Amino acid sequence: MAELKKKYTVKEYEIMLRPHISEKTIALGQKGVYTFQIHPDANKIQVKLAFFNMYGQMPSKVTIANQLGKTVRSGRTTGTRAAWKKATVTLVKGQLITELNYA
Repeated sequence: MAELKKKYTVKEYEIMLRPHISEKTIALGQKGVYTFQIHPDANKIQVKLAFFNMYGQMPSKVTIANQLGKTVRSGRTTGTRAAWKKATVTLVKGQLITELNYA
């Protein structure tokens, strides 16, 4: 009998790694749009459920983008920073998360 390979599944607490904080995301946070760094294998459905479990509000829209690592240079040596995955979560108009508003 052939052995079944177990597919790696992402746990809910591993999906949302950290909020992505920049000038642009702080301004968007005041409009109910929040950005997070997420696990590379996470999808939109997992992000939506993880956000609901963490903050108690169901997002109206989730978009995901892969961010390529920047090329860096130190002397003669060049390399790249690690690539990462980003999720932008939009709430219903008028809803805000107080823990994520930094302004």
